[in-house]
Amino acid sequence: MSNSQNSQMNKGFLSHLMAHLLEGSQIPKVQVERSIGPVLGFFLAEVLTATLKDDGALSGRYRMLCPEFPLAKGNSLQSTNIDFLLYNEDRQALVFLELKTAGSSFSPDQAVIYLENKLKVLDHSAAYLVSDLERIKAASSEPQKYAAVQQMLETRFPGGMGAMAQCRELYVIYLVPAQLKERDGHLLKRVDKALSFGELAMDIDGPFAEEWATIGQTLQQLDNNVKPNPSSTISDSGHLNYQDRVDFDGIKALCSERGAQIVVGFAGGEAALRQSDLKQLRQRAFKWDVAEGGQGNKQALNWVAGNRFIDIVLSLEAAVIPPQNQCAEK
Repeated sequence: MSNSQNSQMNKGFLSHLMAHLLEGSQIPKVQVERSIGPVLGFFLAEVLTATLKDDGALSGRYRMLCPEFPLAKGNSLQSTNIDFLLYNEDRQALVFLELKTAGSSFSPDQAVIYLENKLKVLDHSAAYLVSDLERIKAASSEPQKYAAVQQMLETRFPGGMGAMAQCRELYVIYLVPAQLKERDGHLLKRVDKALSFGELAMDIDGPFAEEWATIGQTLQQLDNNVKPNPSSTISDSGHLNYQDRVDFDGIKALCSERGAQIVVGFAGGEAALRQSDLKQLRQRAFKWDVAEGGQGNKQALNWVAGNRFIDIVLSLEAAVIPPQNQCAEK
């Protein structure tokens, strides 16, 4: 088997796997965060590094410290867990990242707790995070699990836990569906950054960059809360159902040139595209294929004809009115 055939089979498997995991977003009481968290966490440091590379406040090299970091509730021995604890090496800052996969799961009270910790680290350093972890471990019936967290921090933080205790900077980042970001944007403005799944970089550094491109694209479905379906992404033979993926400018050029001869993959079709945020569209990649005799099986509701795609995009761009010159002549 050639390398290209093996790569194609891996993409097919990953697409099927992610579609299977995301099915839970349509099932009551299923917490999709628990399903996709370990998969996302494997790539998260590289993804944040690429996604925020041009951010004036948050750019830098991110390092994963541990998932589910325990955070003490006040002075008690009870704890709540941060989805991911990371470290920005260039800015020497700890990072709390909270993952949300449903529009109904955002808790303002939880965000307040994280912001209070941000101020506490700024005022007193992160030493209390280290000492609280030891207190929680001592009172736990499973101290070995907290010891494993300590070992992760000791080996993954540059200089070990002693150096981590000296940190005086903490960022709070939320990764949420685009719908939640739009609805609760006034609340999310209080955190350092709110990212939607469509805003995550698809091109990352590392040995598994190709795998992330497949996984990251599938995660974008959470932005529109559209139930993933294996048949809408890949064919029964395990091959992808599109010819290529291109960026925003690339898909505009293709649609302008070839019109109805091609189709563009977009979860929710024309209706979802009309409701999309132009900034997010400019930051994501798009699948495309020929309209006649294309690859694999497709669900029509998740594909848009090229001529319709470019018409809708141009209307979205036209709706962005540039600011008028307010200078009055004297």
